[in-house]
Amino acid sequence: MFKVSKIERVNKLNANVPMTVRFPEDVYSEYKRLSEESNQSFNSLIISALKYALINLEK
Repeated sequence: MFKVSKIERVNKLNANVPMTVRFPEDVYSEYKRLSEESNQSFNSLIISALKYALINLEK
């Protein structure tokens, strides 16, 4: 199950690849809502979701 987790301090120091991502408005709205409800930054939430997807990717 997906769990929203904060980015560890060590990872923040290594998170230095700027990137622009365009979201469909409905997806952005859901992630923004979840970010606010979980008291996590939008960026932390997206990174957590991406890590979860990579770990659980069917091969």
